[in-house]
Amino acid sequence: MPTVRIEFQIQDSAGNGIPGRITSTPPSSIDPDPWTLPTEPNGNLVTFLAPGKYHGEISAPGYATVQRDWTFGNPTPIGSPVRIGLDSLGGLLPRLHAGRSDFFTEANARHVVIGCTDLMLAWRYDREGPDAIRPVLEQRQACGFNNLRVLWQKDVNNAGQPWQMPVEDLRPFITFLAGFGFYVQGTILADCAVVNPLEADQQNRVNAMRSATVGLSNLIEQLGNEYDKNGHDPRHFFKPSDRMAANSSSTEGGKDAPYWDFFCFSGQRDPLNHAVREYGPLEFIYGTGTWGGLPAICNEGMKPGINSSDARDFERAGAQARSGCGGTFHTDAGTAGSSRLFNDLEFACAKAFVKGIGQ
Repeated sequence: MPTVRIEFQIQDSAGNGIPGRITSTPPSSIDPDPWTLPTEPNGNLVTFLAPGKYHGEISAPGYATVQRDWTFGNPTPIGSPVRIGLDSLGGLLPRLHAGRSDFFTEANARHVVIGCTDLMLAWRYDREGPDAIRPVLEQRQACGFNNLRVLWQKDVNNAGQPWQMPVEDLRPFITFLAGFGFYVQGTILADCAVVNPLEADQQNRVNAMRSATVGLSNLIEQLGNEYDKNGHDPRHFFKPSDRMAANSSSTEGGKDAPYWDFFCFSGQRDPLNHAVREYGPLEFIYGTGTWGGLPAICNEGMKPGINSSDARDFERAGAQARSGCGGTFHTDAGTAGSSRLFNDLEFACAKAFVKGIGQ
């Protein structure tokens, strides 16, 4: 019977390989007995398996055991291992929940979102691996951010090139970011009309993603509807019960609710004074509209070098964000720039934004 070469790697939250064991149940038509194999000290395990569906259990001393389902068919390309991220039993970030106008930890400590748009960060991780994004994470960490907003799928370059984060890479990626102290605000419906034109396929995709990320306390889900653009009605997607979750931008008209735990919106970028004020979304927090009664975050506002090159404007925006439950710094570095390093102006404005929030 033909076999498939599979390379596994067990990783910690920083993306480093750690030794562990993989126990798996092979397809019953081949061999009903489970097998257990240890990895090398660097966390790698190379084996040859018959094509089919496998249920696995992955463990390592000092880390939470996880279970995964795999389907192996065509050979996995060399250099593209099946990454399995394990959470340290002592290193998880506290889970968040939403209150009337703020976020809180499990211990009811107030949590202010100091976010940064890095939409293509997961794409870079998928294409280039954890070492490629490590400098970006270190720079964002140095700025003082505690939340990164990423896309789980994208029409790359708006050229009809669909990409979606491999389900098996979600947990390693999210735990990798936890090692830097980041919550991950993951957007799940971006460009879904291109990536998965059939809504049933997108429903299956969302369910698979949720199953693969159970127990990750630093994950925040953003529906990311943009209904007119994405085509799939967000009202057909149910709210997950095990994580904080929200709708997204392009919802100001209210037609593409649900709003779930909190409300995200794209702020205006011109004129400048209005863009600065909108980081403090009091009209949403205390309003009586369809989004009233939920914490609100301005996710996409003005950009350095485009709407303003004065860092003081971004400090003012941060101060406005402080009046709510936080906000997200928005740059070309995190969008068209494929989550690249900030240039000098972007870095100065990022530091000013965080200073304005005052955390």
